[in-house]
Amino acid sequence: MPILNMSELPGLPPDDTGDYSEMLIALYQLPETREEMAKWNSIPLFPNCFSPYELVGKKRVASVDDLKGLRVRGVRPKAIPLEKFGAVLVMVPGPEAYGALDRGMVDVVNFCVESFGRLHFDDMATHVTLGLGLGGLSHTVCCTKDAWDALPADIQETMKQVIADYPRKWSATKYVGVEDAYIARFKDGGVEVITFPAEERAKLESVADEVHEEWITGMEEKGIPGQRLYDWLLAKKAEIEGK
Repeated sequence: MPILNMSELPGLPPDDTGDYSEMLIALYQLPETREEMAKWNSIPLFPNCFSPYELVGKKRVASVDDLKGLRVRGVRPKAIPLEKFGAVLVMVPGPEAYGALDRGMVDVVNFCVESFGRLHFDDMATHVTLGLGLGGLSHTVCCTKDAWDALPADIQETMKQVIADYPRKWSATKYVGVEDAYIARFKDGGVEVITFPAEERAKLESVADEVHEEWITGMEEKGIPGQRLYDWLLAKKAEIEGK
């Protein structure tokens, strides 16, 4: 869904999952989003947001130069900046990423740290990045419009309140302490934790801006007001992060 996919452009999602969820819930309320979802008889309820995606694997990545020729398990558009610096994107389903790294199909995997830890990538990985700057991904939990309309009015109101509370009461807290514990485990196991240098992150961000422009152009060509929606989302992100 083009409008919802805007929130997954590289570098655009807030690092904080609570902020990310709040931004998406606001995006769900736009008439353009509702119209897009209505084509599928769907109503967006709330997002499941992942923390910023990093790189874990058997090759050291400490600069954009290290990306040249690197086989990366990732998804577009999130990983497009990596491609622009020479990485080779390997399209492997998420559940198969561990096996792909283990068998040597890929050199690194682009996931969030929580996934690295929960799936025990540190059993074989030698390096992991922090601060890559491409942002996370999200899934939208939906229901059919028919199912929503069939709910009693009081249940609908309760659901709306739960959704309003979701970013701060649940999404913002689900990774608290969890990823720090995984990073500590990685270090104890001999995995090198690489803080991606700010100047190298800036290079990825400059390329990410090009991806944003390409998205806007593509939307405008389809008759979707890409620039207006993009500007709105950036302003909403700034408003939420400034609270």
